[in-house]
Amino acid sequence: MPLYEVEGKTDAGEAGGYVNAETGRVLIKVEKGKQPERLDRVLVAAHRGANRAAPENTLAAIRKAVEFGADLVEIDIRQTKDGRLVLMHNATLEKTTNGQGTVRDKTLEELKELDAGSWFGPEFQGERIPTLEEVFDELRGNAYPDFDLKSASPEVFVAALRAEREKTPDLFENSGLYCSNLELRRRVVELEPRLRVRHTVRNGELGLASVLSEFDPSLVNVEWGDFTEGLIRKIHLAGKKAVVNTHGRHDTEFKMKAAIEVGADIIMTDQVDLLATLLRETSPRE
Repeated sequence: MPLYEVEGKTDAGEAGGYVNAETGRVLIKVEKGKQPERLDRVLVAAHRGANRAAPENTLAAIRKAVEFGADLVEIDIRQTKDGRLVLMHNATLEKTTNGQGTVRDKTLEELKELDAGSWFGPEFQGERIPTLEEVFDELRGNAYPDFDLKSASPEVFVAALRAEREKTPDLFENSGLYCSNLELRRRVVELEPRLRVRHTVRNGELGLASVLSEFDPSLVNVEWGDFTEGLIRKIHLAGKKAVVNTHGRHDTEFKMKAAIEVGADIIMTDQVDLLATLLRETSPRE
């Protein structure tokens, strides 16, 4: 594998590294006074937790994701009527609970009465909608959250993250933030610019330049239909991380292996156990 050496400066001083000439990916980072750090490990992101093994966006799914070896757990965030942050993908309750109506029209107490597990299987009867604080307690020291912010007050959301950062000092450096509501995301980033934003590229390489110039995200989301080796390389050469989504109907072993081969930094999957197993079987790229 062809490598080339780079040198430069960081806030901490002089730094260098070794880059894969084919993918543009930094494999080893060297900072003055520190041991060399390998950066070639692909991270596993569990889409809504391990949602093939347990009901999505529940503590059961999060525990399974951690058990399977997830590095990141993607969670959907909404705000209740009384201002609490909870996990729920849809705005309405019918799909994944025995309740009716919307999250924003219910208090936390009302939501906690609902069964969020029976729809998935009888063994999960009584599983509750978790709060963000409960999720932080579950993940702390085990994995990092990847936030999909659906609907919430920017101030409330940022306050919750800052409170957790007191307990997890490297939270901002290792988590991610996705939000399809660009105005909401803009306000969140204004309040807390240290967050790593994840933005989706449309139209492959043609769309990357505009995404980088307009949004400058730390993490670049790549949907499977737009996935090419050239796109991943350009993401890396721009100093960004490539997040490849294989979840849904594209979540196959073949496509996971393809994403690993061309240099994805993070792969988001519904099949956490399968991806983690593949990565254990794949030796680090030298």
